[in-house]
Amino acid sequence: MMLTFILSIEDEEKRKVVQSIFDMYYKHMMACAMSILKNHHDAQDAVQDSFYNITATYDLFLIPDSPSTAALVHIYVRNAAINIYNKNKTRSKVIVFYDDMEKATADREDISANVQQNAVDQETERIIRRAVNQLDIECRDLIYLKYYYNMRNVDIARVMNIAVGLVNGRIFRAKSKLKEILGEDGYERLKL
Repeated sequence: MMLTFILSIEDEEKRKVVQSIFDMYYKHMMACAMSILKNHHDAQDAVQDSFYNITATYDLFLIPDSPSTAALVHIYVRNAAINIYNKNKTRSKVIVFYDDMEKATADREDISANVQQNAVDQETERIIRRAVNQLDIECRDLIYLKYYYNMRNVDIARVMNIAVGLVNGRIFRAKSKLKEILGEDGYERLKL
């Protein structure tokens, strides 16, 4: 079924990128979905829903083998599986979270030739990453999707299967929690 979906993509470049993502991450996506859903058919549905969302937000996946793509693919499949899980009204005992933002940010280019400024930027990023990791999983995902991946609220709502108004409110709450964790001065470093 997935291959039919991929072959139905008319834009050849987009089809190649989606096929590369499928080849690289399918097993991981199935494992992630299975860990949440405990059902092979539902896991396949979650992976298929993820690929639908991947093609809808194609511009975020132009470099299939980057750590950012791996993290984003994981967020997409996990949220698709959680959506199916919630629809099925069953409880899963284990929800795996891919939480290695160092890998997700490792492909960023060094934009500063100033070594001292670069060190300050890296320390700030570590502080912010630690603070974001203290948030609950839902807030973490929203912050990652909104500020690390620069997704629009409409796209976040589609990926997380919630209303856009809920995205707005939850992002506001997540930012308030970050403000509590970081304090006023630390929060100002975020520039959110």
